Parts: sequence; structure tokens; C-alpha cells
Amino acid sequence: MQNMLYISRTNQQNNISMTTELTYWNNKGRYQDAYDKIWKCLIPKSGEASNPHAEAVRCISRIYYDYFNNGFCNAIEDDEWTDFYEDMIYYVYEYLEYATLDTIESNAILKGTRNDSKIADQLEKLVNEILQKAIGNLNNQQFLHGFISKTTTAIRNFTERMETAIAEGRINEIEGYARWISQETDNLKNALENGI
Repeated sequence: MQNMLYISRTNQQNNISMTTELTYWNNKGRYQDAYDKIWKCLIPKSGEASNPHAEAVRCISRIYYDYFNNGFCNAIEDDEWTDFYEDMIYYVYEYLEYATLDTIESNAILKGTRNDSKIADQLEKLVNEILQKAIGNLNNQQFLHGFISKTTTAIRNFTERMETAIAEGRINEIEGYARWISQETDNLKNALENGI
């Protein structure tokens, strides 16, 4: 969700109207700072998060993003949730200990429309509820540990890519990888000195 279109553009494209102005779609959600910190520190660039609270944020974010960016066109095929999104829905069910997403499923499928402002409001509510629970269960040590792990993985990946570029003679790519490694190293040093 980090490189999103603005909500007004998406609303025009998908004909979606939101009844709230403070949304995660426009980076002004109720718990935006916590949302950003969880993404920065605990959610990997690809794959599942190892922390259950961060994984809940990742799952609802993927559902949220597909609704606002695509009108659920990736999540629903032939009036059925795809397995990929259904797994995330079940994770959110279990995390929140109730099945609020039934409302989303029935609105999106039974009404035959994916452009329902009630769905947008319900998704916003779910993100807030997940963040409230996550905030209450995460501490600074977990954020720092997650950030260190995520950053060292990124440095390792960039180093491997740079080594491959060197071995294959792709000299023009080396400077970019070196710059990324330096930036990630600076981010890590800053986090260790100043906290997250």
C-alpha cells in the first residue's frame, strides 16, 4: 500500500464514495503512525510477516488495497473469493475473533457490485480495529528487532544482487546496489542510535 494512488483519483475511477476523510488510503488513517511503523519494521517486502500482529495488518492491507485500487477484481473471481484472499480473510477472522468480513463478502457478491461505500467504511473500521489490537500487543523491542531483521535481510539481498552483477559484468548496476546497501546501513545505524 505504500505506493498508492490518491483516493480522489481512485474514487473517480471506481465510483467509490467514502464517508470518512481520515483513511489509510490517503495516508491519514486514525492510527497512521502505528500503521507506517508496523510496515517499516515488521512486514517484509514480500511474503508473510513472522509477527502475528504485523501479519494481520499485512492481510487487511492487501484486502484494503485490492478494494480501493482494483475494486476487488483480484480478490473475487466468478462471485467467489480467490484462495489467496480467502486465506487472508480467515487470518483476519481469527485475529479479531469475529467474522466482520462476512459483511464485505455479502456486500461485494450478493449486491453484484464492488463499488459500495459501506464496504469502504467497513474496511476502514477493520484496519482501525486490527491496529488497536496490534498497538496494544507490540513493544519497542519488537519493532527494533523486526526493523533490524528486515534491514539486514535487505542488505543481504542487495549484496547478493551486486555480487551477481559483478560476476556477470553488469557494471552499470553496481553503483545502484552499493547506494541501496549504504542507505539501508545508514537506516540501521540511525535506528540503533535513535530508536525507531
